[in-house]
Amino acid sequence: MKKNYFLFATLLLMIFINKSYSQCDSLKPFVLIELYTSEGCSSCPTSEAGLNNLIKYEDDNNKNILAISELCAWFAGYKIYSPVGISRIGKYKTSISAFNGTPTNVVQGKLTGSGMTNVATRATSLYALPSAVGVCLELDTTLSNISTRTLKVNYEVTGSDSGQTLSVALMESGLVSVMTAGENAGKTLKHDNMCRLMSSVLLNKTNKKGTITFTYAANLVPANLRIGGFVQWFLDTNTDVLGGTKGFKLKDVVTLPAGVENKKTNPNRLTIIPNPNNGVFEINLSSNKPEDINMEIFSITGAPIYKESFKTELSLITKQIDISKYSQGSYFLKITSKDGVSNHIIIKQ
Repeated sequence: MKKNYFLFATLLLMIFINKSYSQCDSLKPFVLIELYTSEGCSSCPTSEAGLNNLIKYEDDNNKNILAISELCAWFAGYKIYSPVGISRIGKYKTSISAFNGTPTNVVQGKLTGSGMTNVATRATSLYALPSAVGVCLELDTTLSNISTRTLKVNYEVTGSDSGQTLSVALMESGLVSVMTAGENAGKTLKHDNMCRLMSSVLLNKTNKKGTITFTYAANLVPANLRIGGFVQWFLDTNTDVLGGTKGFKLKDVVTLPAGVENKKTNPNRLTIIPNPNNGVFEINLSSNKPEDINMEIFSITGAPIYKESFKTELSLITKQIDISKYSQGSYFLKITSKDGVSNHIIIKQ
């Protein structure tokens, strides 16, 4: 019986699940750095480059540092912006009267000035400072549903007081804007860890453990997304950050439609280069015997977009694939032979 591939999107199964990210091991120090920036200011690109260096420093040295770009729409010709940034500025302005432009740094909830210079050295010194004792945050991504673009994040906070705020941020990296107007006209701007969504919970005795659900826009690529969180006071002039956990990439979470078999035969025999890609890539398939291969690519809704059948020999076969005319997002590659079925994720950026 012919299978109905359009049913693929009705349910998704988790392949890589329950990876927990925590600040709780020996209560590691935590530093939150927020850069409020705009595509309309000439000094902002340098600051964003500094933030990108800080993100790399955090990753390379496994530091518990959460660096967030809050891109504000203070320029009529902006290409990308973060509504979260405008919202948080409104909250900070009640406690930080000098907050009046971009670029501006807020470190551990305190205004530190403009620009981002010597960020690795600065982050090292900040990281060496003692963090709040006893405040611990654990985040656990439990389900990433590509079809409905939803992400569920479990959280648990220990050692906090009622009245403190837990904030979990969904961030996107790899963003590029080619500016045609304003102070940055003619420049290509790059944005990483830009906050797309933020969900906040006012903590009390009953809600220090729960689940936050994000639904992200269709143009966001899961492989470019990160999750990070922090606990903070937001009362009057007290905006102290008390603890949190660094951002982790959503590519740690992989999903497949339930209708797709997950039998993996010789899983190391196939490679997709590059992946993620721009829609143009190659598939390398090694074989130790002649066999008939059926190769299919499906969209996240189960719609077939590519199909090819061929015979293998005792060699490495390379297939050049072009799906660049299709939109950004995740696609499913299905390889069928007489030995079984293997499935793979293709990320088009």
